Amino acid sequence: MSEEKPSVFKAIKEIFRKSPQEEAREFTEEITELIEEGEDKGLLSPEEGEIIINILEVRNVPIREVMVPRKDIVALEVNADFEKIKETILQKPHTRYPVYEKDLDQIVGITHIKDLFRLCKNDNPSGLKELLRAPYIIPENLKLIDLLTEFRKRREQIALVIDESGVIVGLVTLIDLFEEILGEETPVFPRDQEGWYIADGLVRIDDVERILKIKLPRGPYETISGFIINQAGRIPEKGERFRFDGLHVEVLSADERRIKKIRFRKDI
Repeated sequence: MSEEKPSVFKAIKEIFRKSPQEEAREFTEEITELIEEGEDKGLLSPEEGEIIINILEVRNVPIREVMVPRKDIVALEVNADFEKIKETILQKPHTRYPVYEKDLDQIVGITHIKDLFRLCKNDNPSGLKELLRAPYIIPENLKLIDLLTEFRKRREQIALVIDESGVIVGLVTLIDLFEEILGEETPVFPRDQEGWYIADGLVRIDDVERILKIKLPRGPYETISGFIINQAGRIPEKGERFRFDGLHVEVLSADERRIKKIRFRKDI
């Protein structure tokens, strides 16, 4: 068995080096065959095989599709008083926090929750500046697999995401990437009185497909928001409805960057 292991894993590594321009179906078939071979020979557990398949599916997802959007970033003002810092970390606990001067476009560093607890214990919020690490900043079109590699090389666990104008548009952590790779169970969506499913615009296309038992076209997107914007060629306004390959969807809320909330059902 040990003699087979290198050949299977070497083949998997070679497939992952292939050009992203290659046919997606051929790529998926090859990797699936190798995973099945590894499972049959006891070289991979079913769980390990599933993780590899998930990596295959999300490797080219742009970070903007998985990041925490700007409006949801929890950050600290560098000159905040002791009570404000304490209130923030108790109400919205995170491992790391961005620290800014006037607004999120003036990030001065990243601080760790352990350091903040020490500051609070010593009642010394003015020492916050001394505990900051330089922020790791990435473009929003960076691929998930590339960021995972950079996180490992740099030993980073958090990155700030900017658009082409250099404006902070989001934040992403190592945990966010792991959750995307490991996958989640299909979420349960509430339904309105007319039978439509209600969902956030960031819901994954795969989840919509599983619920409605349909297949939607693939492209440079992973979320339903990205799919609709790609198909429509623009960011739709509230109240607009669309029909795509078995999907009937209505935009319930949107801003200038993305679709925030939708309702959907199977197109009859």
